[in-house]
Amino acid sequence: MAISESSTHSDPEWNLESLGLEHSAWQTQEEQESAQEAALAQASQDDAKREHALAIAKMRAIADFFEANPQLDVPSQNQSVSVWVWGKEEMAKWAKALPGKKDKDQSGTTYYLRGKLPVWAAELYYPSIELVEPVTVTISSSRETICERVVTGKEFKEVNVYPPATTEMREVDVVEWVCTDSLLATDE
Repeated sequence: MAISESSTHSDPEWNLESLGLEHSAWQTQEEQESAQEAALAQASQDDAKREHALAIAKMRAIADFFEANPQLDVPSQNQSVSVWVWGKEEMAKWAKALPGKKDKDQSGTTYYLRGKLPVWAAELYYPSIELVEPVTVTISSSRETICERVVTGKEFKEVNVYPPATTEMREVDVVEWVCTDSLLATDE
């Protein structure tokens, strides 16, 4: 049975070639797989770098637009930044990168870390270079991802029951969320 060119996509040689590597340069299957993994990791890093650069370019485009159109009012909501992260490691990276004092807070099921970026006004706009209102940066994540859920007891509480839409008394856990201050550390 003949194999068409389009069905060779699962062939390791095709994958290496598609990543710009020549199969003949590798002697063992292990070396092939290692080279393929390295090439895929590099492609993933390149994608992340492109996404990072694109996000920065978009922010610059907004700033350039308002700078080129001084007759327009700049929306105040664009003077803060909000970011959602998916884990402790990412939250810790942000905490370390943000300068100065950081504050933490919890609301509902969300954990917040807030910092401020200083903004220096140039002499063009003010009589002297001075620190003006900073840009607030809010990093958010799921509280259960960042904090530890600690059951401190039990209590009876009225809870909603569906279906039918009624309430009844049930024993529920009394919970405390323990969020370490290590996320606020500024050095490793």
